[in-house]
Amino acid sequence: MTNPIDQQYLDLLNKYFQGNISPEENDTLEKLIREDNDRELLFHYLKNTPLERYKSPQEIKQIYDRSKTIFQDYAIDDTSKPLGIIKIKKHLYMVAAVAVFFLIGAWLFSSYLNGRSEQWDLIQTTKGERRFFKLGDGSEGWLNSESCLKVKKGYGVAHRQMELTGEAYFIVTKNQQLPFIVKTNNTEVKVLGTVFNLKSYPEDQSTVATLVEGKIMLRSEGQGTSKDYILAPGDIVKVSETSTELLQHHKTLKDKNSKPILEANSGAIQPQLHNDDGLELLWIKNKLVFNGDRLTEMTKKMERWYNKTIIIQTKSLGDRSFTGVFEEDRCEQVLDLLKATGVPIDYEVKNDTLYIK
Repeated sequence: MTNPIDQQYLDLLNKYFQGNISPEENDTLEKLIREDNDRELLFHYLKNTPLERYKSPQEIKQIYDRSKTIFQDYAIDDTSKPLGIIKIKKHLYMVAAVAVFFLIGAWLFSSYLNGRSEQWDLIQTTKGERRFFKLGDGSEGWLNSESCLKVKKGYGVAHRQMELTGEAYFIVTKNQQLPFIVKTNNTEVKVLGTVFNLKSYPEDQSTVATLVEGKIMLRSEGQGTSKDYILAPGDIVKVSETSTELLQHHKTLKDKNSKPILEANSGAIQPQLHNDDGLELLWIKNKLVFNGDRLTEMTKKMERWYNKTIIIQTKSLGDRSFTGVFEEDRCEQVLDLLKATGVPIDYEVKNDTLYIK
């Protein structure tokens, strides 16, 4: 049975985000939020996340009750608190209860750890899974599918260092004494307090950094040399083993000595400007984006997104490029939409593997 206060909070949240809450109910909701830090955290998270579809109160209660049993097995031991991520079980229950608003999966808001080692704490996702996390210093973010964030022991006390494989969106709490450092296979991003996205899947053989707010210093490492760049809001930079590429900029991209690097032939930076603000970040809104991607790149994204094995049988299709934003629940629906627009592709499913021809 759901705690009556928790149930009241969930009902009022539902009304608030649907826009039909009365002034008296709004006062009650504010009071409940002030009384509990977990409720306040959850409210602000939801307020800053687009809500598009809702479940009925009955469905909310069912998932809420079921989530309590599920999360009891994964709640962080309060005595260890390796990262200080959330306050243990109580918050996880509340998070799971409201995850239904987003249809991103019941596990999106879970902030427990999947694995631990002597040197690192791990936050991981599998194919088809996206997860919200919160660190002990108040920094938070989202981890995209098939990704791993390794957080070094002592985070928030002696340092703020981590390593990323995959993709993550970070909202970093300011701390002048402890810079926030994220390493990938070929870059290092250093910030004091900002909002940015970082993508570095092994099969892409590159790292893409997108700065939303604040300022970050990006260090590209390759061929035995390294170079530092300072990004401004709106900059998108792609780093590979052989080049550093400015995909988009709003203000400027500077090297560490504050010299603008905007000319097409200046060093390794090659500006390619596009009017596609925000496409790199739509995944945190549960939207799958293709932006001039070849079919071979699309299938990699769909495999991670939908947890599906996809094989392109007609090799000539691999170089065809596609652009679009999708919110479909199954990859077959995405392919059906492409077919409906005249794209000459077909597919069949055998033993849970999708073959494109």
